[in-house]
Amino acid sequence: MGITGDVASAAPTRRTADQEQIDRDTVIRNFTTGAYLDWPNEAGFQDLHEHRGPIKLTVKGTIPAWASGSFYRNGPGSRKIEGAKSRRGQVEDGTVHISHWFDGLAHLHRFDITISDDGQVEVFYSSRRQADNFVKLVQEKGSYGDVTSFAQKADPCIGIFGKAMICVRALDQGKEALRYDNMNVTVLPGIDLPNTTPSSSFSPSSPSSSSKAIHGIGSNGKKVDNVDKTGGQLAGTPAATATGHRQGGNKTVWICSDTSGLRIVDAATLEPIGSAVRQSELHPLLKGALSCAHAQRDPMTGDLFNYNIQGGRYATYRVFRVSAATGKTDILATISRHDLAPAYIHSFFLSERFVILKVPSSHYGTMGLSVLWKRNLVDAMEPFDESKVCKWYVIDRLHGKGVIAEFDTPAGFFFHTVNCWDKIVAQEDKDKTSGTEKGTGSEIREEADVFCDLVEFPNLDILQVFYHDILLNIDNQAQKRYGDETTVAKTMSSLVRWKFRVALPTASPKDSKVFSIPAPHTGEMPTINTRYLTKPYQYVYSLLQNGKSTFLDTIVKTDTVTREAVSWSSPNGHTPSEAIFVPRPGSEKEDDGVLLSVVLDGYSEKSYLICLDAGTMMEVGRAEMDFSVAFGLHGLHCPT
Repeated sequence: MGITGDVASAAPTRRTADQEQIDRDTVIRNFTTGAYLDWPNEAGFQDLHEHRGPIKLTVKGTIPAWASGSFYRNGPGSRKIEGAKSRRGQVEDGTVHISHWFDGLAHLHRFDITISDDGQVEVFYSSRRQADNFVKLVQEKGSYGDVTSFAQKADPCIGIFGKAMICVRALDQGKEALRYDNMNVTVLPGIDLPNTTPSSSFSPSSPSSSSKAIHGIGSNGKKVDNVDKTGGQLAGTPAATATGHRQGGNKTVWICSDTSGLRIVDAATLEPIGSAVRQSELHPLLKGALSCAHAQRDPMTGDLFNYNIQGGRYATYRVFRVSAATGKTDILATISRHDLAPAYIHSFFLSERFVILKVPSSHYGTMGLSVLWKRNLVDAMEPFDESKVCKWYVIDRLHGKGVIAEFDTPAGFFFHTVNCWDKIVAQEDKDKTSGTEKGTGSEIREEADVFCDLVEFPNLDILQVFYHDILLNIDNQAQKRYGDETTVAKTMSSLVRWKFRVALPTASPKDSKVFSIPAPHTGEMPTINTRYLTKPYQYVYSLLQNGKSTFLDTIVKTDTVTREAVSWSSPNGHTPSEAIFVPRPGSEKEDDGVLLSVVLDGYSEKSYLICLDAGTMMEVGRAEMDFSVAFGLHGLHCPT
């Protein structure tokens, strides 16, 4: 059953598998001819403000009541830091300009979708910056100092001796360095951890001026009237905080980046709680500085999985699990090989039986020491080399057997995995010496087929296109970047499915590529109906670069069975963010639900929360703002 609404919406664009190549050629032509020059993106990167709210938004059309809950978005915000001290002439105007989008200042957003007393859906918005300590550091030093960034251009005034001293200080900083981490990538539901601030003991922040006249929102989604007009909470109102924010089921959320720390945040007020938590506090062996922004959660138990990377003579990868029930951390595998380099890895795979780690060709130089020297991850990477193949490690997560299989696949790069599942396949193994049949000399051994879906790139070029100079075409940098077809093609992705045959307990593994669906029939920031995590699935939702914008320009639904691609008909200049799937309660259809995405109208410089029917890709409703919201990275929907 579809979802109805009264918002005018153009019909979606529907493309089939036999149109993949012609559509890919069109995207390349759009880039090389500058079709993106009429798509304004500036408002998504600059003049961005926090709104501690909550601010009631204007709802148009229909947002289903069953989509109620808290929708969080985390990602880069402002691209400059003002008020910085002048440093050898490098900060003459008192402003430090941030080079790369991935280094934008962390900004956490919350949309509360609620039901009013008269049964109408209401949407409230609030946001809070999450990098205050980092901003103060840069203001005081006039530069990034000792802080490692993703791709910030280096200060040319720091010489060899200065870099050496930075390396020494960085090795000795430990947890202190986490104070300045710009955790601007993902947001996760919180887990109570041993030796950290428990999620049940947070204190809401002081009321802000913008919240004083706003009603509280109860946990049932209804309005709470007994909130003091000065912003103070009256006795007997546990459902709302003193700032008028609704108190949902999650008391905390975590925000993370690709470092080995996480920050605990009050889920209602978005205020950071205590100091950042380092992975070594979870387990003493998790002492490496790098990790994965996309920790995986077991959909059944809630257990959290991640890995930690430690440099040294050989890189060491430690894959671990944090129990949602007890908070205890166990290391599932320790991987260290002479031919295994430390690499930038943004995500990994989780199935019912295995953790699968893919190490791409994004290797850090000098076994990771280049990160300390360069102070940014991109410059610390070695040049792309096709001889440096991708390495896969299949890790048993049920019986403590560690790494049970290893694979090599061609060199390449990826940001995001999509889904992973395994399937036990029984194989008859005859007795080769007697040649007897089953029951007289043969036995049944188990093998597992492991399916891994991810968005792959042919090399590392995609890391370069997210510099602000290119995204905003400053000094014609976009035109210089996209000047020829070969360069454009190297930044285009494909949705790829790998199949691995893993014998249990051990045998010669086998691998094969099942399919590869090229952009623009698939894109980046992939999401699925999370009810299908670790299971076979059919639909993936992602963001496309059609060459109409230097950034992302629409949302596409890809059918992994038929290879059909259906795109939301986004108006020109309207840039979407990652689309989060919210399922209709009780439905058994995989695509029966809605997609929530924050969209920027670049012409009006105002954003809105769009609600798309995930089955038809038609708009059914939206909640409009009077201001722009930053292009975030990743989101989380917590149902009421």
